Amino acid sequence: MNIKYARSRQISIFTLIISALMLIIMPGNMVTAAAQETSLVLTGFVKISPANNATGQPLSLTLRWNPAPANPYGFGKYYKYCYYTVGGTCSFDGGLYTTQYNISGLAQGTTYYWQIQVVYCKNASCSLKEKYEADNGQVWSFRTTGTTPPGSFAKLSPTNNAMNLTSRTLSWASSQGATSYQYCISPNNNDSNCAYLNGWRDVGNVTSYTVPNDANFIWGNTYYWQIRASNSGGTKLADEGVWWTFTTANLVGTATLVSPTGNITVYTPTYRWNDVTGVTWYYLWVNGPSGNVFNQWYKSTDICSGGTCAVPSSITLGAGNFTWWVQTWNSTGYGPWSNPLSFSTPIPPLPAAAVLVSPNGNIGFNYSPTYIWNAASNATWYYLWINGPAGSVYAQWYQSSTICNAGTCSVTPSIVLGSGTYTWWVQTWNPAGYGPRSAEMTFNTATPPGMVTLISPNGVSSNPPSFQWNKDANATWYYLWISNASENLFRQWYQASAICNATTCTVAAPISLTTGSYRWWVQTWNPAGYGPWSSPMDFSLP
Repeated sequence: MNIKYARSRQISIFTLIISALMLIIMPGNMVTAAAQETSLVLTGFVKISPANNATGQPLSLTLRWNPAPANPYGFGKYYKYCYYTVGGTCSFDGGLYTTQYNISGLAQGTTYYWQIQVVYCKNASCSLKEKYEADNGQVWSFRTTGTTPPGSFAKLSPTNNAMNLTSRTLSWASSQGATSYQYCISPNNNDSNCAYLNGWRDVGNVTSYTVPNDANFIWGNTYYWQIRASNSGGTKLADEGVWWTFTTANLVGTATLVSPTGNITVYTPTYRWNDVTGVTWYYLWVNGPSGNVFNQWYKSTDICSGGTCAVPSSITLGAGNFTWWVQTWNSTGYGPWSNPLSFSTPIPPLPAAAVLVSPNGNIGFNYSPTYIWNAASNATWYYLWINGPAGSVYAQWYQSSTICNAGTCSVTPSIVLGSGTYTWWVQTWNPAGYGPRSAEMTFNTATPPGMVTLISPNGVSSNPPSFQWNKDANATWYYLWISNASENLFRQWYQASAICNATTCTVAAPISLTTGSYRWWVQTWNPAGYGPWSSPMDFSLP
């Protein structure tokens, strides 16, 4: 026999009467029969918030509780909730698998009772259940805030349907009980969440406010507006929720677009519009097939002359349909956007291959050469690639409009090459796709010089001696070193052009030497680096 049923038969009539009286005295203490009959103690199954007897609670809140212990029968479990006011009953509802539940629409200044119940399934289908209440059946209570929402009030100015406003100031009557106000202006009527301003803007407990001079307020536009009063008890819209409208005067002026328009054949057009008197800045906006492709502010003094403003495109457009606008601005604020102007670019033919010009062949000590090629038809971009002795050393795209002139393109990369052999090529591109790679071109930079062969003095020499060695074709400087048995006597660099003829280099007696034995060397150098020291040569003076 089940223990709980055995125990229930042992309860005396007197105990049952006392229990019934307690339930009558404590309304809301809705302990289920299952919870009374069980001997299972649900340690930790307690409610968390709102705390018991909490006051000043909002009209929307979340009931939270700790999880009940695992199902002792090995099956699932879920939770049910109830909340009610004095005189009500706990009618458990829901089937929750989380430990919280959101409730809303509560009445102000009202006491609510609440309880959470866990339901244990006793079989796989959960047709048999066992139920227990949190806190061993103790019901908790909370009381909502008693603050009355703000009272009705009205907007004052600008009046509904006002035209040609030159002020950005809104004003309204006071709302009884309000502690703060929020405003919304929007080009859309009944913008209840004020999405235009990314939410209602709070201005504090005032009854007038000047809208900031920013991009959300444009002179010459029509706006709907509303004021909302707030306190801890809720919110109230002015004029019982009816939005008003006003139209501002165009104090800044509107640009008139000129070109590009219609079908065009260039992919970097120049945007032109009529200059507006008093405007100090213009905002250019260009949309393409996939949305915005360009937007930028321009100072009027930088782009306008003779009544026209012109901005060359800094980007290469693709093929398709484009629409563009211009907005004005001066110290008064933002002017309206211009009427749009549309144009279309065709799908261009693929670009041809570039023809390389230089560097080519032996370029000596030029380790930062300029790369030159002939402009390719229909190419709007070029990709320069340089390979060196150890692989790629440079790869970069260049816009044709920035590097090409009179049929020739040239680039001087900010890199310094070493000595050796290099190969380079160029690939073309336009909005239709990639063109072919150019033929490769190869060049060589100078290598470090080699080791020279000394000629004289050698052995017994006349005094004073002249120093002579065979010329190295790559050496631009020579370093002469003279020593005796105990110390260095002389060392000096000499420029090859000053001491060499076609085959040999000669330095006439650089110092006065006395009778004795000597040794000398020569080292080579050019901008590619140092060459090796020569083999030493000995001589003596009688």
